[in-house]
Amino acid sequence: MSKRTLAICSAVHTLHDGLSDVTYVLLPLLANAFGLSLAQVGLIRGAHRAAMAAFQIPAGIVAERLGERELLAFGTLLAGAAFTALGYAQGFWAILAALFLAGAGSAVQHPLASTLVSRAYPVQGRRAALGTYNFAGDVGKFAFGGLVSLLLLAGISWQAPVIGFGVVAVVTAIAVLSLLAARTHAGPTAHPVSARGATDWGIRDRPRFLALCLIEVLDSSTRSAFLTFIAFLPHAPVTTEAPYVSFQWLMDPFTVMPIQMFNWVSRPQEAFHLNAAAAGLVLLVMTLIMNGLAIYIRFRFRKRIKW
Repeated sequence: MSKRTLAICSAVHTLHDGLSDVTYVLLPLLANAFGLSLAQVGLIRGAHRAAMAAFQIPAGIVAERLGERELLAFGTLLAGAAFTALGYAQGFWAILAALFLAGAGSAVQHPLASTLVSRAYPVQGRRAALGTYNFAGDVGKFAFGGLVSLLLLAGISWQAPVIGFGVVAVVTAIAVLSLLAARTHAGPTAHPVSARGATDWGIRDRPRFLALCLIEVLDSSTRSAFLTFIAFLPHAPVTTEAPYVSFQWLMDPFTVMPIQMFNWVSRPQEAFHLNAAAAGLVLLVMTLIMNGLAIYIRFRFRKRIKW
């Protein structure tokens, strides 16, 4: 049953992280299709992320009364319905509402699924289980965006994969209700822990807890900061003339690949659209490689760390 719980929670993590990060590919397409301004794109992205952030702590509190299974299934169902509605959206306000609801639905996943995995592996194998669960989210970030990019290259409109993602999320919600029914129950749960130093929220080591919170804040804020709306390419660091190396790019206004994709998709020429799709694939491959390297380094050196 522990392996089943880990498999289901990992699948849910793959789904929700994929739904969240596929918006980086969808926003340029939505902007081009509906003539959205950069300010409107920023509002849509901000509403989605704000909903995900705002509902995570309330989700944990509500789950203590209703049970993780029910709330996790409801959040997944809400995200699926929101993405299905996004596929039929006809303007800015409809897109804003759909992605806000999608963010609210995805907010339940991290606190509840990680709780289920930790409960399924109370001591032995917990770190490996949580590592597997976290890696599943990175797979979703790569797979969903890559699938959309491939479909765009094949000439399929963005609505088809978006509606498909919504249907998959609805099916996943049903699977959560059926397959996790015997593993979760509402109300207080028993944990084999020592009460020493624990608070009402189960925080037993405040310094380490605060350090983990700080790491997450820095990680999220840094990624968001890089997605600045700057659409200029820097000079190349290598030139065809002596001395063949240029540092002019250090003084240039810079860009990041998602924003450059936004720039290309907004242009009418088809060649720029192909460039944007190819750049999306390159970005996703880079993400998978970097995350894989990080996981390898962590597993290689964690044995030397005495916790």
